[in-house]
Amino acid sequence: MYSVPVRRDAREGYGELKGLLRFDGRQLALQYQIADQVFHEFRTAPVELALPPEAIAEARLDGGFLGFRPMLELRFSDLAALGKLPLPEAGRLQLRVRRSDRRDAQKIVDGVNAVCAELRLARLDASIDALAARDPRRGG
Repeated sequence: MYSVPVRRDAREGYGELKGLLRFDGRQLALQYQIADQVFHEFRTAPVELALPPEAIAEARLDGGFLGFRPMLELRFSDLAALGKLPLPEAGRLQLRVRRSDRRDAQKIVDGVNAVCAELRLARLDASIDALAARDPRRGG
């Protein structure tokens, strides 16, 4: 299991999402709270959001300028998976990661991409099996 502390701006810059991104080898989860940007007090109760691999299109880690501001980005194919997460751009979740946590963040990205690839391969195999089972002489 890997976990990385993350953060991002929320509520048009008036708040900050602070949380923990966890990956257990099959499932990705984000635990977070929204903190007030001015007083730095938490304004929401802790929330846990399960991010199913079926809803993730791609995960990547951008090193930032000279590796000083790493950004973990998740692109989604299903907006319902994001729940009520405050996002400025639909379908994309960008989370800042501390430079010291870059290696663990890369392990999460690699693991998520591997699980997503396995799911895509399973869907492709099922589609091929369904097509192979059809009789072309009967028209379907």
